[in-house]
Amino acid sequence: MDIKKHKLTGFLNSVLNHKVFGTQIELICKFLGLDTQDIIDAFFHYNLDVQSSEGNDVYKSLPNRFVLHIHNLIEGSWHIHRQRVTKELIQKASPNNMVDIGFGVPSQYVYDLVIKENKFNVTLIDKYCSAFKFAKSLLEQWSDSWETSIFFSKRNMDDNEYVGDYDLYLFQDAIEHTIDPTGYLKKHVECAPKNSKFVISLPIGPLFPRHYKAWETDAEGKKWLESCGLSIELQEKIFVNPKVDLFADQIDPNYHDLYVLCNKLESTG
Repeated sequence: MDIKKHKLTGFLNSVLNHKVFGTQIELICKFLGLDTQDIIDAFFHYNLDVQSSEGNDVYKSLPNRFVLHIHNLIEGSWHIHRQRVTKELIQKASPNNMVDIGFGVPSQYVYDLVIKENKFNVTLIDKYCSAFKFAKSLLEQWSDSWETSIFFSKRNMDDNEYVGDYDLYLFQDAIEHTIDPTGYLKKHVECAPKNSKFVISLPIGPLFPRHYKAWETDAEGKKWLESCGLSIELQEKIFVNPKVDLFADQIDPNYHDLYVLCNKLESTG
């Protein structure tokens, strides 16, 4: 555990001491009335026991939003890889507008494609107020005019309500967190416009405490997607990096994310 804490400290300091990222986090903390120590404590608590029995309410915590953001900035992590793949699949889909359901924190595609390149509008959906408080503070660091292309909608996936018509629906580390992943995805595939696309990440491996569904193999995940009315256009596997993603020592070494860009099957309308 001491070795793990030492490595985590190094990863954390690489972000907090970063000329740009560290300054942004410090300013956000100040704006939200948090102390840096709150973020440090949350980082270690979140990372030292990935199999904690805590439910999804762990994401109510504002400091834990910082933790998610810090994960997205640690070099060599699967979080970096996942953001790159997400961005590439979104670019392939080429939407005019999209929705990010259960977004957690704004990730790299928001900065690169929405703010810098002004490619499309995005609606960010989450059920916890902490997501919006953190996101607004981060977006203020990224742009003075982010409100022209980035919107928020507070919704709970467990309510199984259709979020509306978009060119692209993104579920990045999200669909497995709702109590009825199958019903929720089927509803959105059925209701979405005919030519809309879906970018989805599926965790392939054991069931996590905060997840309601697991897929043991890629084949099982693909079969499930088809049963929900989707056909896969592109796919990529993202494996954890044990040297950086320290939670990997608590789970199956073959654990990975299956990232897919999907189209609606013709029979779904």
